[in-house]
Amino acid sequence: LEQIDPGINLHDLPAYISRQHQVKIAVARALILEPKVLALDNPFLYFDREERKLFQQFLNEQVTNGLAIIMVTQDIRYALGHSDKILYAENELMSCFDSLSQLRQCKLDAIQAYLQQYPDP
Repeated sequence: LEQIDPGINLHDLPAYISRQHQVKIAVARALILEPKVLALDNPFLYFDREERKLFQQFLNEQVTNGLAIIMVTQDIRYALGHSDKILYAENELMSCFDSLSQLRQCKLDAIQAYLQQYPDP
């Protein structure tokens, strides 16, 4: 927990802990078990820009140390810039890509229209 955020007060009751700290504590608790894979659902949802950047750096360090992360996120720039695999899902369309360049080369109109919304990460 000290690595994620040294400012978290562990003496606060859960009702008084910010959403950001709740997410960080949940991740820290999961990492205590030394998993090989960690699944996260919109982990950056409650973070401001600076907090998001710090938490993303922490997660990137975990990946560098061998942790695999499966993430559902609305932070498209982060997903596109840091993913080893990208799963695009929309209505009846689902496609898997091994890299950002492979995603960009896809000729499907729906995917190209989606990518135009997000400049390079």
